[in-house]
Amino acid sequence: MMVGMQSPRQNPDAIRRLLELRRAESLTFKQLSERSGIPVHVLMYRSNQDRRAQASSSLEAGGFVELVGVSESRSATSGLEVIMPSGLRVALAVDFDAATLSRVLSHPGC
Repeated sequence: MMVGMQSPRQNPDAIRRLLELRRAESLTFKQLSERSGIPVHVLMYRSNQDRRAQASSSLEAGGFVELVGVSESRSATSGLEVIMPSGLRVALAVDFDAATLSRVLSHPGC
């Protein structure tokens, strides 16, 4: 490797491009790791960092948070699932209590 050059593992832009490739080609982290030579845990960590940064900047700007659909079979049993930028998942029954949900989502760890 040339002096002053970062390896793809250390280069945030290179990893971001790999993560975009992962989404575009619907690759698993394992497949992307095998293709790039970057360990799975590094790719997952960077993916989580990027997702949190995007969610945080979107919330700070008063923007929107992405909502992901739930399959019919799953929604019939749980009603709704909320995934916070922190990675916290909250599965709600069809008849959930809105006040309790509000308290959970306003917790500092979310």
